[in-house]
Amino acid sequence: MAAETISFKDLCIDSVSPDVLAPFWASALGLRAEPSGSDFRLFDGVSEHTLWVNKVPEPRTIKQRVHLDVHVAAVSDLTRLGAVVIDQTQPWTVLADPEGGELCAFVRDSSSLPDYRVYEVVVDAADPSAAATWWAERYDSDVCHDQDRAFSWIDRVPGDAMADGLPMGSRTQDRKESHALGRLGRHRKPPRRRCPTAPRPRRRNWLGRAGRP
Repeated sequence: MAAETISFKDLCIDSVSPDVLAPFWASALGLRAEPSGSDFRLFDGVSEHTLWVNKVPEPRTIKQRVHLDVHVAAVSDLTRLGAVVIDQTQPWTVLADPEGGELCAFVRDSSSLPDYRVYEVVVDAADPSAAATWWAERYDSDVCHDQDRAFSWIDRVPGDAMADGLPMGSRTQDRKESHALGRLGRHRKPPRRRCPTAPRPRRRNWLGRAGRP
């Protein structure tokens, strides 16, 4: 029996103070923020870019299993908004948003910086291959695996208009060896490999233990 397929709709971020976090993420991602009750909707005219900052009663207490990678012209663009640098020992920079949520910044030439600046959505998984395969079946999308470095990624997610994707990966015991999504120490991202059977991706979704590109 074939799996029932779905399409991507919106990203959502939990927040104890959406009135603080929404302006941060709106500016970081090139979106506009508008209140919706106790929540905020971030948007830019492309429905697939919509991101919700939803009010919750409990503060963040552990490392998030999902985080965003973002395009930036300079890391200082984010620190001026209230982000705090956690690690700069890799080709990307690990930061925390004003509520401590993790994100990774990838510096781009300002002349090629996109208006919408989500690069990838990254997901922790104990078994990245199984998780990526499950999500790919739900999305009716292409899935690729790098078994040697324990990460997988999904291409061609229906309804997903983001820049590159959603990596998935299993976490290691030592956060300094984990990027997907170890966030409090050093992280390694192996060189990106294009899935040999997949067409040119419109967006990627990553899952991996030692990281991803």
